[in-house]
Amino acid sequence: RENILKAITREALKNSKYFRLFECDYFFSRFYSKSEIKVINNGDIFIKKNEITNCLYVIVYGDLVADQPIERHISKKNVVDFSRSTELAKEFTIGTRGSLFGEYQIKETLPYNVDVKGKGEVRVIEFKWEEIVKNFTNIKLDSKKMVSFFVKLYHLKNIEIFHEASDVRMIEICKIMKKEKFTPSQTIFKEGEYGDKLYLIKKGIVDVYKSEKFIRQLSEGGCFGELSLLINEPRSATIVASTNVTLYSLTQDNFNSCIDKKKY
Repeated sequence: RENILKAITREALKNSKYFRLFECDYFFSRFYSKSEIKVINNGDIFIKKNEITNCLYVIVYGDLVADQPIERHISKKNVVDFSRSTELAKEFTIGTRGSLFGEYQIKETLPYNVDVKGKGEVRVIEFKWEEIVKNFTNIKLDSKKMVSFFVKLYHLKNIEIFHEASDVRMIEICKIMKKEKFTPSQTIFKEGEYGDKLYLIKKGIVDVYKSEKFIRQLSEGGCFGELSLLINEPRSATIVASTNVTLYSLTQDNFNSCIDKKKY
């Protein structure tokens, strides 16, 4: 039974926008260690409107639903008549078996804007975010900043030059990356220049040019300049901010201080 619950949780994490990193073994063991099964009966309210739970939930059986108030406006001569408005309750599904929910509320520290209740008998696994964070004593950040840190770490681990690095080493690399901001049309670096930084996109879009010809765009999670950490060669492309852009950067010196080059 426990293996089935773990498999359902891993699959839910794999489809998550912010918590995909926890599917990996090192992180999953720390994520799953503080979990609790909750049973919700048909029609029972599980989470109240305006409640902040600071928990992640994986549905292992049944559906969770909410009643969404829909305002109906009666129009007269193209004017909305608010005096005759009525409210209807329309049920919609929050999540089904294998769904992860609560991630956006944790990332933004937001309350739920609806009552969440069971449809039929429902079982969910509850993960308290504060308890998960305590399992990462080597990352000294408050719980809200930890979400962004884990998203950054997930994207960094997907870069080829880091595939052989240990998870502990990757955490150290993530901790020393710096944040940089660029405005639309600002050049981040030019083709032919020498550089010593890798860049990871936190927010925004950049344009990639080769020989002054537009090639493609990169967005959140995209990486560029990684070869500059390994070899001293000119940049192979020009990178220009298409929107307001926030980047994480890693210098060659910082990279060398964290990574044993023999692994490459």
